[in-house]
Amino acid sequence: MTLAVHLTQVFTANGTDAYGNPVSIGTPTWSVTSGTPGAISPTTGTSTTFKASDANTGTGSVKVVVSGISGTAAVTVIPAAPTNLTATVKNSKVNLAWHSSAGARTYALYRGSSSSNLVLIRSGLTSTSFSDAPGSGTYYYYVVAVGSTGLPSAASNTIQATVQ
Repeated sequence: MTLAVHLTQVFTANGTDAYGNPVSIGTPTWSVTSGTPGAISPTTGTSTTFKASDANTGTGSVKVVVSGISGTAAVTVIPAAPTNLTATVKNSKVNLAWHSSAGARTYALYRGSSSSNLVLIRSGLTSTSFSDAPGSGTYYYYVVAVGSTGLPSAASNTIQATVQ
């Protein structure tokens, strides 16, 4: 399961027999593995809520133990997607700016000549702005946040800019 920083996910433990009929189970105990970027609450009961870290990204697990039987669910926390990507064209340059993302360490910028075929043009950006000089034409851009563990966010909005 993948979710962005700040978000929550509910986990539920239940039992069924070989035919899929509900059966009574003991009291589940919940925990997260060491290094998991988030926390759970409550730690006992049939369901728990995992809250992703406000800033840290990475992978880990939510574990449940019921009557000596355990199960785990993999959890991946990614940065929030950058928002409000904008572009202004001046002096044959496309000046891009976007709002920062929770959990982002750096940003990666993508450009393409169509909205469905963008490629990475710059990674490791630590600022929320960039000036591109792609030559004349119409270009599409989006930006991705990258967390401290290298995990990327979802893409920002895609924008179009035309250089004369």
